[in-house]
Amino acid sequence: MNSFFPNPSVPNLLNAPGFDSALETFKSWLLEFIQNNDPENYENVSNAIQDDAGMFAKLVQGCCYVANLQIQQANVKAMQNFASFAKGDMLDAKVADLGLERQIIQDEDLNANPPKQLILESDESLLTRYYLASYTLKPGSTLGYEFHARTVGDRPLITVDSSIPGEINVKYKFQKNDNASKVRGAKCVQVSPGVLDIFILPHVGIADADLLNSVNQYIHREDIKEATDTISIKAASEVNYEIHIKVTNTLNQNPAFIKEQLEMELATFADTQRQQNSIVRPEQVGGVVYAKSLPDYEVIWPAVAVIGSDSSAPNCTGITVEVI
Repeated sequence: MNSFFPNPSVPNLLNAPGFDSALETFKSWLLEFIQNNDPENYENVSNAIQDDAGMFAKLVQGCCYVANLQIQQANVKAMQNFASFAKGDMLDAKVADLGLERQIIQDEDLNANPPKQLILESDESLLTRYYLASYTLKPGSTLGYEFHARTVGDRPLITVDSSIPGEINVKYKFQKNDNASKVRGAKCVQVSPGVLDIFILPHVGIADADLLNSVNQYIHREDIKEATDTISIKAASEVNYEIHIKVTNTLNQNPAFIKEQLEMELATFADTQRQQNSIVRPEQVGGVVYAKSLPDYEVIWPAVAVIGSDSSAPNCTGITVEVI
């Protein structure tokens, strides 16, 4: 998660107790109820709920389990109101408070050859833009410029007309822009006071002239750019590398299955790491393999850390998995 994200912690109110703790509390509440309403059976009930092998105790444990599970489910729902914990549709609803929408990376076209599946902006990317949005209130901030570069074209063109005496007309014009969903990452670097470079990373490849020109025109709008700033829009480069691993099939599983699963996991890992300032370390690649319960492996490539910067991002060009 990016460094400017807050470190979320679950509020104490939403921390569900563990089962043992919940069971003891449940028993004490039950005995308190019996004491107040049927004191003659207090001892019988007390003895029964302590006999773990008895049916009555198992019924109490089952009721406690269900009640605790309902509390946990309710807490998960409540946590969706916090942006740091929200996922999917709930995150869409949360970011809408700031007028943001999840971007469409690729439209669905089942008639294409090959068919194109719908690809939407990830939760992390959308959350990044959500947190950056608050910084746009400070004109000329580096994070403000990064936010606008990531959401190129989404902000309406605002004009103010006071040519008629006694009237002030504010006009919001939303313009169609096909480049809004093409920017994956943007880093604003201060070269010197008032001089800034913004490096643009698209979802695929290196930013072309059309995308850079679109971002440049958008950033240089009067309602976005500080009048005293000199801004250059540049394409972020790619630091290419390959992933090559050898895995010993200690579990005697189907080698083709192991190869397929690891290729999928490593592709997801590589895509996640394709961002500016990201670092891909050999031990991280190995961690992906180890997480699949395959402890005997060798990472051949990358042999050393692949390091991105403000102006570059690690880019995986191929994945090779050998199962021996």
